[in-house]
Amino acid sequence: MIRFVYVCVLAGLVIAKDEKKAISLSYIKLVMDLDKLKTFPWGLHTFDVYAVSAALKP
Repeated sequence: MIRFVYVCVLAGLVIAKDEKKAISLSYIKLVMDLDKLKTFPWGLHTFDVYAVSAALKP
């Protein structure tokens, strides 16, 4: 159950993708290993995702 909560938080808050898009398999695999999830560099990853999405907008 806790892994489902982590997936929801990742998809809805951290990555903030469109609700109609599928959640990436890499995030689901990350959630399956809670130790790896806790040590993942979320700040850097979120910035990279934001920078790419901002660069693609006209």
